[in-house]
Amino acid sequence: MIAHQACHDLPSPSPEIEQVDPVIGWNPNTGHGEWDDCSGKLGTHVCNLRLKDHLGKDWQLYDHYGTIVILDFSAMWCGPCQGAASHIQILQDVYEDRDVLFVTILIQDLYGMPPGEKDLRMWVDVFGLQTVPVLGGDDSLHDVSEERWFDLQMMPTVVVIDREQWVVYKMSGWNELRLLDQINDLTSI
Repeated sequence: MIAHQACHDLPSPSPEIEQVDPVIGWNPNTGHGEWDDCSGKLGTHVCNLRLKDHLGKDWQLYDHYGTIVILDFSAMWCGPCQGAASHIQILQDVYEDRDVLFVTILIQDLYGMPPGEKDLRMWVDVFGLQTVPVLGGDDSLHDVSEERWFDLQMMPTVVVIDREQWVVYKMSGWNELRLLDQINDLTSI
């Protein structure tokens, strides 16, 4: 469990994160099912994330097949996450014409608890995120084995998903130059 030290003993209610057993035969044109090899590991297809955004709307990763998706797993209390958030909209604007989508998934609020819709909207407003979806997650997305989700031992954690929805890069912490190198490699193909 990722926890803010002052709140490590508090219960952790889960937002609506739908976890579906993988099935063979996922069709990227219709978006049904999942790949049978999905996980959070490098070199595998990513499992479908189904979360609520800052407007209370459903958001699914598999709806973005054909787009490079940058998942920024952050916590509201995390200083480096706040620093990254101040750059995300600028990066989205720069790479939007190359079909790259930056997505922030907040795992914890200021007290180490799962963020609510009000927290997500506050994050959007504070950092001026106009075209960057901000999604509500929780500690259940932290999976050390990466059998289903991602190893989120450090905040922020950035995961890059290519156009075919393969997990191609992971970065613990925030290093904009390393991230830009990865994006530029993917968009120059």
